[in-house]
Amino acid sequence: MKKKVFFYFKQDSYKYKRAIDLWSKNLKIQKKRKKELEDKPIDFKGDLHPTKFFTGSGTLTYSSGIKFTGSFLKGKKIGKGIMKFKDGAVIKGIWKNDELNGYCCYTFADKSYLKGIWESGFCQGKANEYYPNKSIKFDGNYKNGKREGKGIFHFEDGGRIEGNWNNGILEGNNIRYYFKDESFYHGEWQQNEMVFAKYYIKESDYQQKLKDDKSYHDEIYSWEGWELNSLLKYKENKKKKLKKLDFSD
Repeated sequence: MKKKVFFYFKQDSYKYKRAIDLWSKNLKIQKKRKKELEDKPIDFKGDLHPTKFFTGSGTLTYSSGIKFTGSFLKGKKIGKGIMKFKDGAVIKGIWKNDELNGYCCYTFADKSYLKGIWESGFCQGKANEYYPNKSIKFDGNYKNGKREGKGIFHFEDGGRIEGNWNNGILEGNNIRYYFKDESFYHGEWQQNEMVFAKYYIKESDYQQKLKDDKSYHDEIYSWEGWELNSLLKYKENKKKKLKKLDFSD
């Protein structure tokens, strides 16, 4: 039983870590693309002002294969535009002085997408991430292109994490990992991993524990040391017939 409990405890943490790996991959791609935009433009189709600078509207193609359709002023992107990449990613947004500044929708190659406000080329403030099927993935805030502050990460199976992000990393105390049935882990995360948690069947159980510091169905799951300590022997369980997590699968 002990090993099975920790298997699921670690599995739930790894589930978010796998999602983070995909998100981090998209971040690296974004940084790579900023460098690609430094490549020389090789083709322009559209209206051009008769100067050596690109001024007007049309489609600019870079040597890296990136294509931008929109308006230009003296060689710099300005106003609404669409940028397409070779891997299928697309950015629809507003540019100012050749950088994203304003509302933007960034669709990645895997068809997941990010909506928010960009400032000086980075997503800042309120932002929402979505899965390819358009269901919500992350609801929170961004700072310099990374998740920051309080937010909610949604899993496709109906579960979610409510916590705090620092420079794109989920960490801190009082972080909750909810299952689809609204039971949840409440505990500490470090570097996107759950390291300590208590399991509650429902919110009222957690609130009751805050009042009297007792929990008749509460268990501590400590990753380090692989310790599993029962706070009580579930005497009240027999009386109230509370539902527990099924670790038998």
